[in-house]
Amino acid sequence: MEQPVALVVEDEPLIGMDIALTIEDAGWRVLGPAPSVAAALALLAREKPDIAFVDVHLNRETSGPVVIRLGELGTPVVLTTAYPNPTVMGPEFEGLPLLVKPFDHAALRSIVDRRRGVSYQIDAERRIVFLYGRGALRVDEILEMQRRLSADPEFDPAFRLLADYRAATSIQIQRHRIAEVAANAPFSPGARRAFVVSGLRNYDVVRQFQSLNDADGAHGQVGVFYDFDSANRWLEEA
Repeated sequence: MEQPVALVVEDEPLIGMDIALTIEDAGWRVLGPAPSVAAALALLAREKPDIAFVDVHLNRETSGPVVIRLGELGTPVVLTTAYPNPTVMGPEFEGLPLLVKPFDHAALRSIVDRRRGVSYQIDAERRIVFLYGRGALRVDEILEMQRRLSADPEFDPAFRLLADYRAATSIQIQRHRIAEVAANAPFSPGARRAFVVSGLRNYDVVRQFQSLNDADGAHGQVGVFYDFDSANRWLEEA
């Protein structure tokens, strides 16, 4: 699985290192931290990151030239700043998402997790896990998500699952590894899991997973749907 890359632009060494370690802990590779515009542009001349976390004020300069270059590259930018309205420092900052300092690790981790091929969100009150799949999904990404979910202290194996794979362009799982995904599912018997897919190929892959799961009978009930509302209604029947 190709490791995603994040650029960190931050002039405070301790803050930059803290951001970098949090991103690396989420399974990303970090460019930087770059403490200046020149250092950041030098990194961008060599490699295009998948996302960038950029401080607005860098010593006596702003990060405007870095933000402009990232826009040219098509890289999503998250501003990390103590200024709640960075637009006053330049129009290039307008409309960009903010992490206002001081921010906690959970807020940063949530952003990088949502950029993964597979990410999840737990609603403990409703006892449901929302799973999101994007782009070309690989088996290692799905297995890693299962491991992270199992280790999450908020997770209960009896929770229901609503997996939205409509944004997945493909689900790249060899037939012999579908059994591995089914065997590693962290849900308990009786826990319903609904998968929403688009495209016949993705539907067929998840139906194979459903068949293996039903044959095993140890990891809950699985439903495969083309539309979100049908999947949600099926879950609510439980």
